[in-house]
Parts: sequence; C-alpha cells; structure tokens
Amino acid sequence: MAGSVGLALCGQTLVVRGGSRFLATSTASSDDDSLFIYDCSAAEKKSQENKGEDAPLDQGSVVILASTFSKSGSYFALTDDSKRLILFRTKPWQCLSVRTVARRCTALTFIASEEKVLVADKSGDVYSFSVLEPHGCGHLELGHLSMLLDVAVSPDDCFILTADRDEKIRVSWAAAPHSIESFCLGHTEFVSRISVVPTQPGLLLSSSGDGTLRLWEYRSGRQLHCCHLASLQELVDPQAPQRFAASRIAFWCQDNCVALLCDGTPVVYIFQLDACRQQLVYRQQLAFQHQVWDVAFEETQGLWVLQDCQEAPLVLYRPVGDQWQSVPESAVLKKVSGVLRGNWAMLEAAGRRAARLREELDEHFLPCLLRTRHTVVLGASLCQHCTVLEAMVSAGWISPARNPGASFMTRSCCSEEVLQSQTPLQSQSSGPARVWVPGGGHRGEPSQKAPSTVHRGLRESRGSAGADASFSSLYKATFDNMTSYLKKKEERLQQQLEKKQRHRSPPPGPNGHAKKMRPGEATLSC
Repeated sequence: MAGSVGLALCGQTLVVRGGSRFLATSTASSDDDSLFIYDCSAAEKKSQENKGEDAPLDQGSVVILASTFSKSGSYFALTDDSKRLILFRTKPWQCLSVRTVARRCTALTFIASEEKVLVADKSGDVYSFSVLEPHGCGHLELGHLSMLLDVAVSPDDCFILTADRDEKIRVSWAAAPHSIESFCLGHTEFVSRISVVPTQPGLLLSSSGDGTLRLWEYRSGRQLHCCHLASLQELVDPQAPQRFAASRIAFWCQDNCVALLCDGTPVVYIFQLDACRQQLVYRQQLAFQHQVWDVAFEETQGLWVLQDCQEAPLVLYRPVGDQWQSVPESAVLKKVSGVLRGNWAMLEAAGRRAARLREELDEHFLPCLLRTRHTVVLGASLCQHCTVLEAMVSAGWISPARNPGASFMTRSCCSEEVLQSQTPLQSQSSGPARVWVPGGGHRGEPSQKAPSTVHRGLRESRGSAGADASFSSLYKATFDNMTSYLKKKEERLQQQLEKKQRHRSPPPGPNGHAKKMRPGEATLSC
C-alpha cells in the first residue's frame, strides 16, 4: 500500500510527493533550477468548474496514494484518494489527463512499451488505461478475491504480476489475463511489495508481513531464496512483535544491489543479488535517527533516502569498497535539499497526518476497545458515538473475521452487557482461528498482557509514512490455544447465568418460607 509521502526517480528527474502535492526537480549537476509543482486539489477544482458545478469542495481530504514513472521517464502517473488517475508528460512537464477510477488505488505501473498504465485497487481489480489516448476509459484486465497491494509487469510485457493480502503472487498472461501462468506461494502474511529484477527478467523479488524477502523464478512459481529479516536486526524488546513489511524495494543495476525499506523501521537493508547462485546476499544496514519516508536508486548517483528531517531531508549514499557510506553535502545534494526545505510544509503536513490519527486512537478508540474484552469485527453493534471507530470501519481498517470460528467474539463496542445470543461456531479449518484487529494485537481472554499488546501494535504503526502506508491493519491475529479459550468462555457464561438465577430467586425468610417482595423490587434487583 502506498504512502502519503514518497520519492520517485527516473534518469535525473526526482519527484517528491506529500499530501495533495508533488514537486519535480533535476538532480543534474548543471545550473538547471527548474521546478515543477502540482496540486491535485487545484486540479480537482478546475475539473469541477469545467463541468459547471459550483458546489464547494473538501480540499483537506485529497492525498496522493501512489505514483510512478514510465520506463523511459517520459510519463508520470499518480492516483489519489479522490479516485482519480492523473497522467503527465515530463519533457516538459504537462498534465495530459485527469480520469476517474472505479475505486481507490493501491498501486500502479506502466507497461514496458509505455502504451498503457495498469492500476490496482483495494477491491482486487486491475484496470488498464491508455497512454496514447489520455482521455480514454479504463478497461478491466483481471481481478482477485482480496485487496491488491502491488502490481508489476514483466520486461517483455508478456505477464502481469499481482500481489494481494491473502499471501499470493499471481502471474497472468497479459494478452489473456484470465489465463494464469503460475502462483508464487510461500508467504504466510500479506505480500506488501513485488519487483521484477531488471537485470534478470525471469526473477522476482517479493516482501511480506511475515518478515521475509524472497527471490522467485516467477514463470514456474519456484522459490529460489528466502531471507528472514528478523535475524538481521538486534531485538530491542524481545517481547514486542517483530514485523518487517517492506514499503519499498529498490534495485540498482550497476552492482545488482537491493535496498529494502520496512514500514515503520528507520533502517534500510542492503542486499546483493548473486545471479549465478540465484540467491540474495546480505551486505549492510543503514540506520537513521529520523523516520525514513522512502528510498530510490539513481544509476549515476547512488541511493537517495528521504527522511523526516528539515535540516537534511535527503541523504545520498554511494558504495565505497564493500560498504555504503553517506556522501558529504555536494552541490547536487545541496541544491535538491534546498528545494525540499523551501517546500517543507508540504511534507511535514503529510508526514504528521498519521501521527495525529494515532493519537486520536490512543485517546478514544483504544480505551473503548479494551473495555469490550473481545475483538471488534464488522457485524457487531458498534458504538454510534465513537466517530474514530466509525471512520476506521468505513476506511476498511476493521475487516470481517476470516474464520467462522471467530464469530462468537462480536459484541457491542461500549456496552457492558453480555450478548446472550453469542454461540461459538465450529471452525472448518484445522489451524487456529484468525481475525483482523486494529494494530495486529492479540485479543482474547482478559489479562494483564492484552492491553500492552495492543499498545505495542499502535506504537509500531506510528512510524509509518501515513495512514495509507501502514500495513498494521493487514496482520492476522492468532489464538494459539482456542480450546482453552472456549472452555474459559463457557465457564464465564455459566457463572453469569448462575448469578442471574440467584438474583431472580428470592432468599428464604426467617421461618424457611420465601421472602415476599414488593411489586417492582424484583425488577430493581435484576
């Protein structure tokens, strides 16, 4: 899933996006100070005025979700949360079209011939839009049964590769997308990013919420190598869940280097692809004191790192021997950083957007969730006064349980009553029941450990580049001992039933007879 702050590089053109705007500048060492700034909010207003609509627009909600260059860098495309696809020509910069898409998009890419741009959305569909006909409508190419998180195309335009949150990578023929060449199966969590290796057109890199970086021969679906990221980093808190869902995979053709940026982690992992042995060799970690928003390779310069630091928004790394080292502030770095500092408000507003939402969750939603003692899923009687919770439901952050065995956990958000109609359903799967929960925390029998687990999940998600970039809502929670949980729940319900029966049965009087109660007293005692 794309983030609200991002970096894109093609040739010597650098694009930085934040919120509803993006700016494009050159990384050339010449005195070319050309700067192109585009505001999607203004584009929306202009298009509405052309239609003769005078209704006021809500400009505060427009956020760029994803963006990409074509292979030659001649075109640039982006999608925003207003369900629009905007196409640009880059030489010189010019907006070619503003088109409407069916649903909010999660990823997009150009095909190698640059005749089409493929757009993947949250409902699992992939649409193609013509570049040669900038105002043409989209054409449905293929669909998944779950949300798509990334899309890629083979260098020869023969295959469309799609990654979804149900752990699958599908390889489909571009000429007939209903014909599936293979599946790359092996991930145990959602597949966050995929990238075809430019120097090895038959190989594919993928990352997942299971904390692995994998190398595939995608036409056969065969896994060639798997690297566990958790083994590469020292654990600061051994009890905290370690999650390494990559928000960016970048490849440097000069030395077959792979840069991996994980969501909410201020570390960039450097690998090298050994094409002969067909495996990934771990080289180095680049640690940062500030939140890293995005990374991108430039073939002539090195690795550009965009971080949350106004004094040094961009850092440039180059290989020196066997290690990557930061470059002292050169003329190019100074020029580009000066452009970003002059437009820092754009990045700061977008970067802080998720932090404000997380604070609201801590203040309102989290205490409300902890009072329920159960997982809140769709279908439950949600609190109508909890606006943050309603927003999360409408945004899809709280999703239906994926296993029927979790259906007994639905209950009211703020109510202190126990729903008597809750009946555990038998799970059809042999494994433990799995449910989607905000922050990915384990929710089960009330204990001292449950609140801290949820708090840790929210702390982890604060490091993401934006609400749209965080993968925290896609993780699965697992009840490791469902039998024990069901037994305790049955005992608790039995105790509650016995307690109610004691309240309804009047205590015996002094002579052994039942004590007479006044009208209305039984109602008050219940």
